[in-house]
Amino acid sequence: MVEQAYQAATSAITPDVARHQAAVDWSDRLVLVFPLWWWSMPAILKGWIDRVFSTDFAYGARNLGGRIGMVCATAETKSDRFDPADGNNPLHHIERGILKFCGFNVAPSFVAAEIYDLSDDDRRRRLSDFEAWLTKHLASSGITGTSS
Repeated sequence: MVEQAYQAATSAITPDVARHQAAVDWSDRLVLVFPLWWWSMPAILKGWIDRVFSTDFAYGARNLGGRIGMVCATAETKSDRFDPADGNNPLHHIERGILKFCGFNVAPSFVAAEIYDLSDDDRRRRLSDFEAWLTKHLASSGITGTSS
């Protein structure tokens, strides 16, 4: 964190990170889309967050407040494992520990579960459901619900 703060203060951020931070800075919505991997995001996405969501950009002296963030995950496991009411939602640490911590208003996550058992028609329905979910939770100027 100390090195990230130093890089931000001295404008010594690498060009690739600067490009990604500029894109996040420009945006008003961020949707993290990934396959659930060991109950979390894949390492490449975690590495991107570690580099781009740095001290004094995403949290600290500055944060990413005023934006809406959402998680969309695919999973082979049962959909009831993502019930936000039971307090054991495996996406909670991403929603609160990353997005909310960095100032995002967190829209409810979309999970396409049990993907290995889907027929082609089921897959088309899930894509249609995802489109409706995005419209409901991200298309308006505010969010209709938050994860806790």
